[in-house]
Amino acid sequence: MKFTFCLYFLLFISIGYSQIVIPEKHKLDFEQLEIGDSSSTHLKLFNPWPIALEISLFIPNTPGHNFFKLEPRFQKLFLINPKDTIDIELTFLATQNVNSSSKLYIRSPKPLGNVEISLSGSGILGNAYYEGTEHLWDKELILQLRKIMADGQKTFSYNQGRDLIFMEVDNLKNYPQGADSNSLLCMYTSRKIEGFHNRKEAQAMKFNTEHVWPQSLFDKKLPMKSDLHHIFPTDAEANNRRSNYPFGEIGQIKWEKMGSRLGNDQVFLPKEEARGKIARAMFYIAVRYENFKDYLKGQEEILLQWHREYPPDEMEKLRNEKVFEIQGNRNPFIDYPQLAERISTFRLGIEDEQKFEKTPEIPMIPEGKENCQMERPENIRSVKADGDVGILKFRRKPTEIRLYSRNGELKKMWWKKKRKIRYQKPKNGEFYHLILFKHEGNWHAWQVD
Repeated sequence: MKFTFCLYFLLFISIGYSQIVIPEKHKLDFEQLEIGDSSSTHLKLFNPWPIALEISLFIPNTPGHNFFKLEPRFQKLFLINPKDTIDIELTFLATQNVNSSSKLYIRSPKPLGNVEISLSGSGILGNAYYEGTEHLWDKELILQLRKIMADGQKTFSYNQGRDLIFMEVDNLKNYPQGADSNSLLCMYTSRKIEGFHNRKEAQAMKFNTEHVWPQSLFDKKLPMKSDLHHIFPTDAEANNRRSNYPFGEIGQIKWEKMGSRLGNDQVFLPKEEARGKIARAMFYIAVRYENFKDYLKGQEEILLQWHREYPPDEMEKLRNEKVFEIQGNRNPFIDYPQLAERISTFRLGIEDEQKFEKTPEIPMIPEGKENCQMERPENIRSVKADGDVGILKFRRKPTEIRLYSRNGELKKMWWKKKRKIRYQKPKNGEFYHLILFKHEGNWHAWQVD
């Protein structure tokens, strides 16, 4: 069989066939789409060989960019029969208002090599409120959002702000699910109070005002102290227990109530339903104003994780609309959660001149590498397997690590510096993962199976 294949290979190279398959096009440009919309197109691939070819397709996708994907049946190895043509479907999903490009890699076992198809597309935000954020990243995006969010924002006294969240913004009577009387629900404990007629009556029922970003860190100044995007009516005990402690995972439990916990390490873990809302309120303050007293230090990683795991629900979206009606500005991370992926760190002070690193266009598959194999980065010490688990060791701890499946899906991220990672090995024809890691300011890539 190997001898026959070699004869065919030599024969077809001699008559001019230099590709494993012949694509209908070498470039696909998708139309500009509104965020959330998708568009599909078809590409024909022709096998000029007198033998069946085993083909794999791969599209690398970069976090913070728009998404290109293949239909599921082409996300694993498949055959193209001799002299046959197949039709593959590619979809472009607009997730960001940036221009994005990638490549479709068509690969076959050596020695036939690869074919590359260039892909491009861009998205636009449907909400004109965010005009001017196109193609911006990191510090530039933060500063533009800060400008947008400050424009038209109303400032309230602290009493006015508290009255507004107790009687308007967070009062369940004002929402579609309705309530027969004025009602509030604590986001930390789910304790509900009802039947009050004003804020002071509600406070007498042991509710008070929680500042997600502790007000002591901005010296209790306006407009931060009464900014409706980060103050919430809460159970007084839960509010006092939270104090000004940072959010995060905890060790030994010191206090617990209805899913929210305070650890002996003075870290507060809110119940699951509140985690995404808290993360977005924290990001709002850091972007609208600044990272007061570097409060995000030690919290940014877990907040970003919560932001991804617990996306905005309908109630949070309605609250954002209500705050916009009253206060005149919006929380962009509720409207477009994906904007957070274009900010490499929220730890930027208003006078901070630090240089932000652009989210990189990572060269996942270096051009000119036969069969898409990569040179092993120097910082990788070893890659081993323990059953279904892969173990990768680094010589020096990277600052960030990302794990992708072969169809470009981001599977896992490690933000803490680690010398060793463990990952679930691919299944169902996904014959390798792609590991990206950042070391000494540069991104590196390595395929692992």
